[in-house]
Amino acid sequence: MEYRNYVDHAAALKFIDDGDLADALVKATLGLVVSRLPERAAVEMAAALPQPLDYERLRGHQAGADELSLDEMLGVLADQFAISTEQAREAAAGILGLAHEDLGPRRSEQVQRQLPGDWSQLFGAG
Repeated sequence: MEYRNYVDHAAALKFIDDGDLADALVKATLGLVVSRLPERAAVEMAAALPQPLDYERLRGHQAGADELSLDEMLGVLADQFAISTEQAREAAAGILGLAHEDLGPRRSEQVQRQLPGDWSQLFGAG
């Protein structure tokens, strides 16, 4: 899938009002997920995503995310984008649903096993 699909999906959300914000939301969401994973799983996940979603870009911008709970991650997105926690959940589920498609079932399952249990509920839920 092309990166444009991710941005278009985020831009179609009623609470995201422009393409630059949608781009930032995609990168922040996937950056938080990649940062929560052990390094090997993070590298493998990022390798399956379209450019510009590479490991260095995603992991580098989310320092301190390696210990976040799902609720804390959603809170970070809500604060960063001035949206509600419910809107952050909707956005994250949609973006991770697209990532699930790019990863494929086997790799997506491997990634989900590396995340705390509640995080995996967002994959394929978009």
